[in-house]
Amino acid sequence: HAALREYRRLYGILDAMTPAERGAPLDRVDSGRMRRIAKGVGVTDREVLMFLITFHGFMELEARGEFHRRRRHP
Repeated sequence: HAALREYRRLYGILDAMTPAERGAPLDRVDSGRMRRIAKGVGVTDREVLMFLITFHGFMELEARGEFHRRRRHP
């Protein structure tokens, strides 16, 4: 149940964002917008911020092609 709860929380944050905000989350989401997202989803501002930082990091990895690159194990 904890994994499902976490999934719903993360999906709720992502779903509350506009397409433009998803494209550049750290540039487009200011503190007021972060508060509105948090209030609508039922999480804290800090949880939204941590999600945005993580989401942005994954976007950077994907842009560099490192997200899908497979590592060969010896």
